[in-house]
Amino acid sequence: MNQSMLKTLSMKKIIRNWFLLAFVMFFCSGLLAQNEKITLNIKAKPARTILKEIEKQCTFTFIFSGSTINSGKIISVNVSNEKLEDVLNNLCKEINCEYSFAGKQIILAPAKEVKENKEASLQQKSVVNQTAIEIKGRITDEKDLPLPGAYVKIKDSKEATVTDNKGNYQLNYKGGEITLVVSFIGF
Repeated sequence: MNQSMLKTLSMKKIIRNWFLLAFVMFFCSGLLAQNEKITLNIKAKPARTILKEIEKQCTFTFIFSGSTINSGKIISVNVSNEKLEDVLNNLCKEINCEYSFAGKQIILAPAKEVKENKEASLQQKSVVNQTAIEIKGRITDEKDLPLPGAYVKIKDSKEATVTDNKGNYQLNYKGGEITLVVSFIGF
């Protein structure tokens, strides 16, 4: 085998291993959440305050945009030694969002009803251009260092990739508005 073929086989093996590792981490994060217990007694506070208190009691951190979920809604929570998933289910009903696990992160997004209503109104306003668009980016850490091997996926689609050794990624997508989900497992 020549040098080029060995490099290609090596890269394929690395990418396969990262995908396998990412899959295992997604699966394991759900199992870890089942063991997390939360105790809160908070009255009339913004949902974002409650999210911060949950983070203090568990190994997960929240990722969300305050403009896409109702994180400012004033709510009360009184739970004692409850499963994290049960607390999240009740909280998400209150602020009209849904959650998913990505490694040690909990991603909050608008509830499907809200998304479906937005999509329906967009379809009524205009026809979505079905030409594939190229999405490029670079994933870095807080020190602006590249994160090679980060898993980048277009939410609710099969389109996904892994960043190269400089943290760059590229995806092609047909459709309208998208949400990128990024996960990285550091060593």
